Amino acid sequence: MPETSTESASATLSERVTEELRLAILSGKIPPGAKLRVQDLSRQLGYSATPIRESLNRLVAGGMVRAIGQRGFRVEQVSYEDLRDLMDMREFVAVKALRLAMLRGDEVWIANIRATLAHLSRFYRKPVAKSLEGSYEFDLAHKAFHTALIAACGSPRLLEINDVLNDQAYRYRLLLAKSSGLARRANNAHHERLAGLVIARDVRSACAKLREHMGNTFIAIDTADPVAVQAKLGQGPTAGQVVPSGQDTRVRRQSRASVAR
Repeated sequence: MPETSTESASATLSERVTEELRLAILSGKIPPGAKLRVQDLSRQLGYSATPIRESLNRLVAGGMVRAIGQRGFRVEQVSYEDLRDLMDMREFVAVKALRLAMLRGDEVWIANIRATLAHLSRFYRKPVAKSLEGSYEFDLAHKAFHTALIAACGSPRLLEINDVLNDQAYRYRLLLAKSSGLARRANNAHHERLAGLVIARDVRSACAKLREHMGNTFIAIDTADPVAVQAKLGQGPTAGQVVPSGQDTRVRRQSRASVAR
């Protein structure tokens, strides 16, 4: 019993440290490309080196951190090209999972969608002047709603991949919001329409609405100058880098939509 209790406490501590580091990276408090030294983090956060190292390895698996051989760890960099690739993959995975969920979902699944939607709607009734992005409670509610939509897909791997991609996309949203701001929607009608189509099992319309919804956050990216986007992300084009043209961007957008259908 003592060993089991010790192991449980160790796992809980590692999870707590992982969440602290994850939030620091997502918010940009620890910026892209920053070196993550175990001893420095141990001193700053007040934890021993063991849970710090365990947490960093978990974040490597989640795509937030890169292990650099014997030299430690570094926060993953951001770039226009990575953002575009992330958008494509996130949409592909989410739409695939939604299709399966609408085929397999039961009344419990529907009830959970309605419950998470009701909880999310409360945030839109609060007197907040700007975007809700960055509010920890809102972010949890927003993620819970989108997770509920696909929860009945029947594929643990799809759900796991979707969760990882969502976290990576959220980091980009916060970075872009800092430079240009993300306008807050007047109400929660966009999520309500999406939920209604999903509950009605209107597969074609629901998948189209999800693609539209996921694209709204980054809608300016599709027609923006990639160099300007790089600048917003705190990046500049490297020597010899080929930046996609607007025509290339339109082709990629059309290709992504056709694959997701």
